[in-house]
Amino acid sequence: MQVKEMIEKIVQGEVILMSTNCVRKELKFLGVTCNRALSFANRNCDTANCHDRPIIAPPSKCISTIIGPTNPGRFLVCTLDEGLLNLVEAVPGVPCLTISYAKMSLRSPSAASLASVAARNAGLRAPVTSEERKLLVSAKEQNGIKKKKKKIKGPNPLSVKKAVKPQSQARPSAAAAAADAAAPAEAPKRKARRKPKDKKKGAGEGVALVDADES
Repeated sequence: MQVKEMIEKIVQGEVILMSTNCVRKELKFLGVTCNRALSFANRNCDTANCHDRPIIAPPSKCISTIIGPTNPGRFLVCTLDEGLLNLVEAVPGVPCLTISYAKMSLRSPSAASLASVAARNAGLRAPVTSEERKLLVSAKEQNGIKKKKKKIKGPNPLSVKKAVKPQSQARPSAAAAAADAAAPAEAPKRKARRKPKDKKKGAGEGVALVDADES
């Protein structure tokens, strides 16, 4: 894996490799032992302006000058120089990479970076004083910004229960009506006939009255 890809994997973002003329001069001065590093810097790194030309400064001073007190260029420093690490870690928000046992790793945030983050968070959570609140209200009134009053809303028609209508007398179901229709009709009761009373026998005649059912 290339150096650029290794750094991008660690920081989870795109980076641009950069060096300075002071660093290249130092590598050239050190001779054969730094030829590979000098070749890599010439072929793969852009040049950052360290404002030290034509005077050549030590690499640590050159890099710390580029970073400045606030690191506006958002530089990330890769070095094995402990002196340079001490200089750049005094500036909040400067990530540092080192190589140990052929493994590149990101150093923990410096004390300056942690203190800067804590101060920023404390400022965001600072409570608003009564005087600041009064100034804010007066500024809003001057600009014609008034606090809207909440309107009293009626009940939600979807949440209001509907009135329950009284249930009318239950109608017979269709099944009950069909059962009543299928039941056999009762035969009409037969009226009992009364036997007529015997009439008095007429003079000289004997007549016998017989019921029609008996004949």
